[in-house]
Amino acid sequence: RNAIGTGGRNNASAVTDAQGRFLLAGLADGEFQLRVWDQRYFAGEHVVKSGGAETRIVLRAAGRLLGRVTARGLPVAGASVRAQRNDDFLGWARTGGDGGFVMGSLPPDGPFRLTITHDAYRQLEVDAVAASGDRTVDFVLEPGAEVSGRVADAAGRGIAGVDVHVRVDGKFAKRVETDSSGAFTAGGLAEGQVSVRLDATEQGFIPTEWTYVAAGARDVRLLATPGESIAGVVRDREGKPLRQVSLMAVDAAGGMAAQTWIWDESGTFELRGLRPGTYTLRAQLHVEGREAVTHEVAGVVTGAKSVDVRFP
Repeated sequence: RNAIGTGGRNNASAVTDAQGRFLLAGLADGEFQLRVWDQRYFAGEHVVKSGGAETRIVLRAAGRLLGRVTARGLPVAGASVRAQRNDDFLGWARTGGDGGFVMGSLPPDGPFRLTITHDAYRQLEVDAVAASGDRTVDFVLEPGAEVSGRVADAAGRGIAGVDVHVRVDGKFAKRVETDSSGAFTAGGLAEGQVSVRLDATEQGFIPTEWTYVAAGARDVRLLATPGESIAGVVRDREGKPLRQVSLMAVDAAGGMAAQTWIWDESGTFELRGLRPGTYTLRAQLHVEGREAVTHEVAGVVTGAKSVDVRFP
């Protein structure tokens, strides 16, 4: 059971004893969101004040949804099923070979929204879904347009494991990953103008511009061009390396060209996949219970290997 502070960070946790009692110690004065987890029950969130009278929480038996996802009369395996109410995440499941799924720990009363996605079919959103108990609810996915192609370098070698983003009428539609040969397929697209691009990659390739393609195209070619990099160390004012830092390279137009997180105690970083040029490095230090602190270093040229990003 976790007590989550108003800033969304985990402040304390405890496990109930045989009588259902718990103690969350070391909390600052103030209000907290208390979340209770047990797959057999649905409790939601409770706002409580630290240091007050004993908090009493009454749990209700959780609801369960049994579902089956099909398309063209056949089961759809590997579909992602997500349940939420307003902005609150309730549960997730993936369909099996028979198209079936089971989702527990759902609210026993009241509706929620179900979103079902699969690379080969259009996304399905269903409102006013309720827990079904032992009754199976059927959901039917619709086929859509499909585009396929290949990501390769200048020598024609396929690039595996990179993300290709797909838009329809300028709105994000799909993100698919290339296979071992660099090939990709994005299906289930709605009608409209389709465009694709190679996204930022861990391999350090430069993201491509959006390329407009015809719906149904099967020979889309995206060129993976190695980019340049900027490397260095993030430190505090005394020169000690820092971790828990998000770092991005901002181009002249103010757009984010590359981003990374620094978790290592050494504070070292490398921003890859950059077009040749000059960037501003924007670092944000994240400390538990405090607002993030931002520091910028301007005029950093690609190819730099020992940039000192030092917080004042």
